[in-house]
Amino acid sequence: MLLCDGCRHVGFTGNDRKASLAKKYKSIEHGRIPLPKNVQQLWAQHQYSVMARDDAEYKYIGGWVASRKTGKGINDIYPELVSLLRFPPAEGNLKNTIGHMWEYVSQYASHL
Repeated sequence: MLLCDGCRHVGFTGNDRKASLAKKYKSIEHGRIPLPKNVQQLWAQHQYSVMARDDAEYKYIGGWVASRKTGKGINDIYPELVSLLRFPPAEGNLKNTIGHMWEYVSQYASHL
């Protein structure tokens, strides 16, 4: 059974969750983070959150998303993400993740 903190989607699978969100936001103006169309977009939106919680899971999930050889799709990663994101990040992991995020954005900061 899946339980997403802050919402009432108990027992939803990845397909159910995506369909529910698409229906909910169909007539609402789109926000800055669109619903992901594929597993790569979903991973891009959540990879740092996963890194802050579990470095081993970050490497594992990132590896199979990058390989595209596993045949796994967006519905396969949803339950894993829901499970991981229910827990708060550890302080050390959070500091490490912020450092990685800064490495990524700092290349753009010099152009401001």
